[in-house]
Amino acid sequence: MLKRISAFVMPLCLAFLLASCNTPENQKKTAEKPVEQAGHAVESNSPKEQQSEKVPVNEHKVAAAAAFFPAEGTVLRYKGEGNEYAQLKITVLRSDSEYAILEEDNGGVTLHRIYRIGKDRIDLLSSEPAGEPDALPDDDLLDGMDSQQTYFHFPAETGSKIGNYTVEATDVSADTPFRTFSGAVMAAEKTSDYTNRIWFVPGYGEVKRESIMTTDKGETLTVSSSLETVEYP
Repeated sequence: MLKRISAFVMPLCLAFLLASCNTPENQKKTAEKPVEQAGHAVESNSPKEQQSEKVPVNEHKVAAAAAFFPAEGTVLRYKGEGNEYAQLKITVLRSDSEYAILEEDNGGVTLHRIYRIGKDRIDLLSSEPAGEPDALPDDDLLDGMDSQQTYFHFPAETGSKIGNYTVEATDVSADTPFRTFSGAVMAAEKTSDYTNRIWFVPGYGEVKRESIMTTDKGETLTVSSSLETVEYP
């Protein structure tokens, strides 16, 4: 059963880091820097229930693909539950109108995920173990890369396919330690053995991932990664 869990966690971008960023300097940086994409508000130091954020209904239908990922230099940390590799750190190495490169670290493996930004879609080009930070591909190399799969469509429509996932809802809540988002897009991959779900919010990308599996003993096991903190550049 643990092999099934690892098979979901690693290929599905659950790259995780056990370190948290709780120094006074970083807390100040997080509190002061607003999200400048997709109209999101500043993260506050108030309790979670006071910073629950209302994402405009169906915002995914009007948000530009280029504003889907956070700004370059942003670090997102996710609370992990159900598996030792479910604690995630994502660092945005590049984010512009053409490409996004995200580094995902789960303490066991670090991956570089490369995306091409189109007018009405985002494609995953590569998901490989990370090399040296200064060895990121240049535009010429990126331009020659083929799409592995569709990562997101604009507008997102219920029933549409994105990779191995099917969009099941385009206006749902995503409850995370960072805040509660509404107007999120939820996509799912379902088999007889497991159900994987991802919640997307423009300006953040993925805010929550969840896998529900049935063990050989008939028990239900849930592994999740939920956005906990955001450090802005």
